[in-house]
Formats: sequence, C-alpha cells, structure tokens
Amino acid sequence: MSNEQLSVLEKKIERYGTILETTGDIIFDYHIDEDRMLFDEARLEKGQYVHYTLAVDRYTEALHLGNLVHPDDIEETIRLINGLTVQAIVIRVTRPDETDGRYHWTLVRAATVQNSEGRVTETVGIMRDIDDQKRREDRLVEESRCDQLTGLYDQKWTRIKIGEALEANNEMDKGILMLIDIDGFRAVNENLGHIFGDAVLVETAEKLTAHAAPGDVIGRIGGDEFLVYSPGVAENQIAGRVARIRRIFDHTFEGKSQAYRISCSLGVAACPKDGTTFETLFHCADQALSMAKMEGRDRWCRYDEKMSGMSYLNGHATNIDTAIFQKSGISAENRVLINIFEILADSKDFTSSMLLILGMIGRFIGVERVCIFEQEQEGKELVNQYSWYSGTAVRPKTERVGEEAHAYYKTFFDENGLYALGSVDNFPARERAFFRERGICSGLYKTLVENGRFLGCIGLSGSRNNRVWSESEKEFVSLVAKIISVNLYKAKLQTENAYESQVARAIVDSQSIKSHVIDPKTHELLFVSASLKAERPNARVGSL
Repeated sequence: MSNEQLSVLEKKIERYGTILETTGDIIFDYHIDEDRMLFDEARLEKGQYVHYTLAVDRYTEALHLGNLVHPDDIEETIRLINGLTVQAIVIRVTRPDETDGRYHWTLVRAATVQNSEGRVTETVGIMRDIDDQKRREDRLVEESRCDQLTGLYDQKWTRIKIGEALEANNEMDKGILMLIDIDGFRAVNENLGHIFGDAVLVETAEKLTAHAAPGDVIGRIGGDEFLVYSPGVAENQIAGRVARIRRIFDHTFEGKSQAYRISCSLGVAACPKDGTTFETLFHCADQALSMAKMEGRDRWCRYDEKMSGMSYLNGHATNIDTAIFQKSGISAENRVLINIFEILADSKDFTSSMLLILGMIGRFIGVERVCIFEQEQEGKELVNQYSWYSGTAVRPKTERVGEEAHAYYKTFFDENGLYALGSVDNFPARERAFFRERGICSGLYKTLVENGRFLGCIGLSGSRNNRVWSESEKEFVSLVAKIISVNLYKAKLQTENAYESQVARAIVDSQSIKSHVIDPKTHELLFVSASLKAERPNARVGSL
C-alpha cells in the first residue's frame, strides 16, 4: 500500500470514528482465540468526546458468572461473537456505568475478521441502546392485547397468557382457573344506563388487578365474564382465594325506584388435578360455573367429574349428566325451569326478569342469541322486545320482522308451532346471507300462544352450523315457550287493562261525573272520580 493510499485510509478511519462518536454506540472487538472482549464508548463531556474503554478477559466465563447479559440471551450472544449466527441480534445487557443492574434492550451488529488462512479470529461490531424504543413498542403491543374498556387482557390474549403460564409450570405445580360471571349486571346496565354499567366493569377490573397475587393472569373474555388464573394455590387455599374474589363483586347500587345488587357466580378448576392445559381447565371451570348458575347464582362451585357434559358458555343440554342432580332428584332441564318460575314469581320488573331468563336459556342450551319477537297490538309485524346476546354474538341491525317476512317464515313452523333450523345453507342465497351477516348458522324457534292468541315467537340461534336439535332440546324449548306465553299474556292483559282503565277514568273525569266503585264483599272503595274526590277529600281508594 502506498503512502498516499495509507493516508486516505487513515482519513476514512478518522472520519468513521468521528461519525461513530456522535451516534452514542459502543464499539466492541472480540478476539476469539484469546476469549478477550474490548469495549470502547465515546461520551460527550464539556464539548468534546471522551473515550471510555473496558477489557474483559475470559469473556465467555464472565457471561455465565456475571450479569453482563440477560441469562436468556447468553447463548445467542456467544454464537454471535464466535461468528456462528446472523450479523444482528437484539439482547438485554447491563451498563458498566450503572449500579442498579437494570438490563437495557440493545441492538448488536457484528462482522467477522478472518486471518490469512480464511479462519475467523475476530468479531467486531457496534452496540446500540434501543431500550426506550423497545419498551415503547412492547407497551403498544401490550395495549393492543387488552380489552379497551377495562385494560385487562382480551379473550384471545387471556387464553395465550394462561397457556404460557401453564407451560412454564412444572408438572406438579398447583394453581386454579376461575371463570366468573357477574350476577345482576344486566339489570344494572339496563336500568342505570350503559355508561354506569361500563363504570362498574372498569371498577371491577381495577379491584381484580389490585387484589391480584404475583403471577396472576386476569382477563375479560365477554361482556360481564372474567377469567383469572392464579398459580401456586394449593387445594386447602382455594376457598379463601375464591372468597376474596367474590367480595370484589358484591355490591349494591341505588336506582331511582329500587336498589340493584350485583354478585358473581364462579366456577373453579384446579391444576394439575383437573388438567394441565388451558383447554382442559377452561372446560372444567365452565362446567363448574354452569352448576353454580343452576344452583341459584351468587355462589361458587368446584369442578367435579359428575359435572361432565355441562357447559355455561359453550355447552349443549343434550350432554347434561343427570347424575349431578342425583341428590335432589331433579333433572338439569327441570332445574332450569324451576329457576325460571322462581325468577318470574319473585321479580316485580317483567323486563329485567325476562332478560335474566333468556340469558339462562341461552347458556344452558349453548347458543349465542335468544330473542322474543312480540306481535304488535295492531298489525302483523313482530318486534324484538327482549333479547340476550353472548359476548361473541352479532347484534342485528334491525329489530323488526315485517308483515311479508313474517308470513314467509311462518311456513317453516310445524303443526306444534316449532321450527328447528339445522343449517342456514338450506335457505336461498339472499336469506342465507341475511342470517350469516348476523352470525346465525342454526336455530330453534317456537311460537308463543296463549288462550288461542298469537303473541309472538321465541328464537334461539347460534353460530354452530349443521346442528342436529335433539327431541329433549325441542321439548325443553316448548316448555319454556309455554311458561313465557302465560306470563307474556298476563303482562299484556295488565297493560291493556291499565290502559282501558286510564281511558275510562279520563272519560268519567272529563264529564264531571261524581261516581265511585265499592267492593261488594269488603266494602272497600275501589274507584273515586275526580269530581267526587274534590267534593269529599277524605274519600280514598282502599278506605271503607
């Protein structure tokens, strides 16, 4: 090399060195045969760059014994500096000028140097601190995995994170999976408003997070459904852990006319006793939750083999094992029917009770949507008056079935007013597209009739295609339809009678008629016209 060429090379090296100084990157030079690492970092001090160098002998040993590189990144680092892997990696390293031992995400680029024999003897490269950028990216990724309302993991990432936690466990590590559904949330949401309902969910999520133990994975997997995995919980600790969770959900909210209480039903499956994979544990917890719901809500159930076949979120009534009710002698279907009777008997709010009942039916049968279409007082159109949707269901854009469509669909019902739709693929293209847009692939529908009066229709529909509806499912839905028909008819009569009474009172009052109505048996005053009440202020309904 001539003196001129050497001078040009020296200037280039000086120029590249100046450029590297301004980047803040650390230059390294690893000598493979000597196992010796040299670091060179330029720092700007008082207007000029000062070079700090560090030499580490027996570098491979230092990697294993010290905390220079994160333990998970050591093997990849050794491969890089020995020229055995790609030319750029991202690892976590500590900084020699920091004493807290914090790892920084670092981009490492390397190139190999060969001797005259073509053997790699040296690796040189740069290390760039990308910690802020990497943590920013990780935060954005984490946010994309979370439910936007509560900040908890969404359904997909709850499953992934719990799966990862289970895989990281040893075979005999203990833990529990808790599937939680809020009782009474729909009444709060409908009566106090959706904004208030959202606030309840956010507050609940915050409390779950605040009470979480190290290693807990918490997710919101549906509208008012949560999933919690707690590692390290032994069998004798389950009741205490569940009790703390249930206290989070126990709250009463005051409305204008009444108070609304929420609680929770909870199903528990234990690892490794009930399973060691997410799928197995979730299936068991789902069945335990179903049992808790059927036993009356506001309680928890521990999974038992006798629950096999039950499902709260995805199960089907045809697989219910009747042995679970052996103690009480009541079948699963009858237990649900009894709960429906109890709800209707105890509730003073027909709308809230219907919403609760539809949800119970949908979860029991294993569908995503249950609706009651009620015939309007005048005309032949049907209006969706009451509906329940699971977290995966697609809410329809329309809530009304026109007269022409009603007449068309009526032809599908049999002589008992029942229509079992196994697959929408049997429909013409237009109707098939209509149903699929709403997430409906199959359904079971029953007319609502009482005292010869057509009231409407109850429909159970789901995303499961080619579903074969069993006779027991058809019988169950028919019994439910009968119960709903009776109560719907009664509610209609009460509404109509109240309206007629209001009209009659308005007519009497408008004519200034002084009239009253007395019960012939009790002699109680049942009605007092406005004109008579003005003349006799002490005349009140209910007085003798």
